[in-house]
Amino acid sequence: MNKRQPKRVAPKPKPGTPDLSRNLLFFGFCLCVAWILGEANKKYAGRERPHLRDIDLPGYVFKVPGERYNYRSAQLTLDQLDSLLRKGLIRRVIRLNGNGKDSGGVPAEQEEAFCEKRKVDFKLINAQAGNAASTIHWQLLEGRCLIHCLHGYDRTGAMVGYHLRRLGYSRDEVIRFNGWEGYLERKGATYRKYLELVE
Repeated sequence: MNKRQPKRVAPKPKPGTPDLSRNLLFFGFCLCVAWILGEANKKYAGRERPHLRDIDLPGYVFKVPGERYNYRSAQLTLDQLDSLLRKGLIRRVIRLNGNGKDSGGVPAEQEEAFCEKRKVDFKLINAQAGNAASTIHWQLLEGRCLIHCLHGYDRTGAMVGYHLRRLGYSRDEVIRFNGWEGYLERKGATYRKYLELVE
């Protein structure tokens, strides 16, 4: 007569006893995640915010005073713009000049398409519009903008000057930075609107 053998059942862990294999697996997972994040940080840390102080600017681009890393220029050729964007300096291009004689050989649509290809924001703004200066001021506050018009002097100087005055720079400092000493005498009364923006 066969006696039934009782089934062997694994002993239940005592309450409060950790499951060692589960803990080891979780610990290994945490180590892997930490290693991956460390490697990613080494590789990509400089991408979003490069060492901007260490980057040499080409002679056709000038830094706007302040710590927001904004730049100004005249209308750049696409080769010049490409060279600048490759440095990782610029997140947004603000163009104040239009097309025709004002294009400097680079139509606004072409510059916009070029910026889009390089994944850089592009804004075409009419400097004569009533809210242009305040709109540009807020964009410059975000930093890493390139602002330009055809020659980089009148419209660009006015918009940058308005921005700097809001940051606490004096009128005389803005005039010196813009190279606007004797501005109205040289340019004429029709340019008074630009000078008024830095009063």
